[in-house]
Amino acid sequence: MTDFPKEFIDRLKAQRKDADALLQALNSDSPISLRLNPRKLCASFENDEVVPWCPSGRYLTERPSFIKDPVFHAGAYYPQEAGSMFIDAILKQLDLSSTCVALDLCAAPGGKSTILLDNLGDEALLISNEIVRSRAYILRDNLSRWGKSNVMVTNKSAADFSAFKGLFDLVLIDAPCSGEGMFRKDQNARNEWSSFNAKQCVLRQTEILDDIWPSIQEGGYLIYSTCTFNPEENHVQLARFISKNDCELVSLDFPESFNLDVVESQIGYSCLPHKMKTEGFYFAVLRKTEPTRNFQIKNKREQGRKVKVKSPELPNFRIPENHRVLYLNDSFYLVPEKQAEKMLHVQEQLGCMKFGVCLGEVIGNKWLPHFEYALSIYEKHDFPVVTISLDEALQYLKGNPINIEGKDGWQIADFQGLSLGWLKKIGNRSNNYYPKELRIRMEL
Repeated sequence: MTDFPKEFIDRLKAQRKDADALLQALNSDSPISLRLNPRKLCASFENDEVVPWCPSGRYLTERPSFIKDPVFHAGAYYPQEAGSMFIDAILKQLDLSSTCVALDLCAAPGGKSTILLDNLGDEALLISNEIVRSRAYILRDNLSRWGKSNVMVTNKSAADFSAFKGLFDLVLIDAPCSGEGMFRKDQNARNEWSSFNAKQCVLRQTEILDDIWPSIQEGGYLIYSTCTFNPEENHVQLARFISKNDCELVSLDFPESFNLDVVESQIGYSCLPHKMKTEGFYFAVLRKTEPTRNFQIKNKREQGRKVKVKSPELPNFRIPENHRVLYLNDSFYLVPEKQAEKMLHVQEQLGCMKFGVCLGEVIGNKWLPHFEYALSIYEKHDFPVVTISLDEALQYLKGNPINIEGKDGWQIADFQGLSLGWLKKIGNRSNNYYPKELRIRMEL
């Protein structure tokens, strides 16, 4: 590890009386943690320590090779820093409707989006956005593994959502920041830090906040978070925002045992690594009081001409309750019934990289199921399930053929009760349909 930047040390010591203890913690080993998917139960981490503020979070005593664990690829858990799991505790204190429309604006790689999906009802909608294209693909894949239908992935800027005035009941901004909270586990965060970069982050955060504010409906919530200790990017940033907008700070209630740091001016909370088993994480919640007209879709007739919508009869598929199947761009998608219209509108206006759960496509009279359908939490009625061993699962994830028994046709590769994807048996061979872009490339 290199030394901390001198400007960072000087500012931190001026900022905090316990700066030396914080600096010492930043030079210690990072805690290892993950969050379990409540809809894909597994026994792998039953006896590990629970993260106090997130019942599905677990601390691990050592870091496993996640890439070599089929349970990870099945979407049964997500490796995630424990401090960021406070989003779970925040959401449980907010008054959100069952049909809430939420936006995770700076979402990649997807940990906070999976928390949102765990807390939003099945009839709600999450739009998970990432401006960097390469990171948006990672976000899409992680949310596909999580397996829910009430999510879209977009690749846009905050300004691109300005046309959706009053659409969102909730917006989460995990803002791009100077990354001081990552100094312990990420050497690059130390190398790339500078006071100039921190000031640029402040400007970018201000722009993002201003751009996204009109899209939040009156009474809606804005969760703002960073992974830095810099006041200018945290409570000073929000104090400036509150002073020029009609909003109120939402009071949150956490047990003293969490040992959260209440920041200056009572605007937000900080997770500090010398006080808690976390990296650095700051968060606060605002509620919009500014009168804002509720979002309404215009030009429905034009939208209907451009998007084919039908509920087809798909092989071996029964539509879950309160859901609908849509036909879009030659594929079939499962979406929440009450969100279908809004999802189609967002797709029409912005495009998307993920739209509900892609079930697959029918080419001629042949059914080609999609990877997302296999990894979804919904029943795969009448498809045969093939239970495979650890070695077979790893070979499957590498894209290699594995021997299976049974009748010809589509089969689901199952490891420890969790679906990994599709196989197709044809005579004496089985074709591996695990997506090429997701296959394990390392030697096992």
